[in-house]
Amino acid sequence: MRSALSAQDIEKLAASWLARQDAAALSEAEQAEFDAWIAEDDRHLGAYMRLRAVWARLDRLGALRPSSAEAVIKPSTVLLHWRSAAAAAMVAVMLAGGGYYGLKRPEAPKTYDTAIGEVRRLAMEDGSVVEMNTNSEVNVAYSDRSRDIYLAHGEGNFTVAKNKSRPFIVHAGDTTVTAVGTAFSVDATRPDQLRVAVSEGTVAVRHGNREPAYVTAMQVLTVPTGEQKEETPQLVVATAEQLDKHLAWRKGMLVFSGESLSEAAAQFNRYNQRQISVTPRAAAAAARVGGVFQTRDVEGFARATAASFGLTVSQDKNGNMVIDTGS
Repeated sequence: MRSALSAQDIEKLAASWLARQDAAALSEAEQAEFDAWIAEDDRHLGAYMRLRAVWARLDRLGALRPSSAEAVIKPSTVLLHWRSAAAAAMVAVMLAGGGYYGLKRPEAPKTYDTAIGEVRRLAMEDGSVVEMNTNSEVNVAYSDRSRDIYLAHGEGNFTVAKNKSRPFIVHAGDTTVTAVGTAFSVDATRPDQLRVAVSEGTVAVRHGNREPAYVTAMQVLTVPTGEQKEETPQLVVATAEQLDKHLAWRKGMLVFSGESLSEAAAQFNRYNQRQISVTPRAAAAAARVGGVFQTRDVEGFARATAASFGLTVSQDKNGNMVIDTGS
């Protein structure tokens, strides 16, 4: 969605949010309002990140100010803190569209995506690594204060370089996953749930206005979304084998251990233009699939599973595979 506000009005709102965040931590209701505003229009995120970069530079300038000034200026005589006043001036300059003493306008967030069947590995400037599964999109917005990744859709695995002063935050809908140094994946492929799996360290998962849930290594948190969003998130302990299975896509593989034939076919369909369909009568046999397969080997999977369960497989005019009972 794109708001009807002008670029200048958006920058003013971004400056207002930044000032509120600097004054005090946002309440849950305010955080939800802020997240909704960010998600409303890509320009909102861009304006906010540009102003926040300026804010961070002011912090560094403040550290360089003479210490003698603190002895002369008493807090009781100052109406505005030097930083707030300087920030207001800087924001005004930015709203006018110019730079200030060589200060560069920060770059807009960078967008990365993957096509169907593509897996992509991104090396971030801080040493973190973002791995993107098939048909996924992320927007990367790094600043001096935080490292923000917006998962627009799809699935990603994140290996985070440690930096306590710059938390690494993955945003997916109205859920945020915050880490300092850890490894975890976020799966937003389903409309009814979001899944966070942690393989190393600890992350804080905040969903809407709820208190954050802390997920540690070898745990998986499933967060209901869509019509089920009011339901309670479910936290379970996972084995190393289960996590490896979940992340097999990073090596171009799919691992099945008891999924139904229809479920396995749906997984293959995420990675390929050629689709696999299982007729209702074939699915009714409740065949359960096990094994390791290459994500792009549609025909090999279809023929192997059909042979294993005494089913037939055919190919339509578009090259799609159809698994049937043959009767």
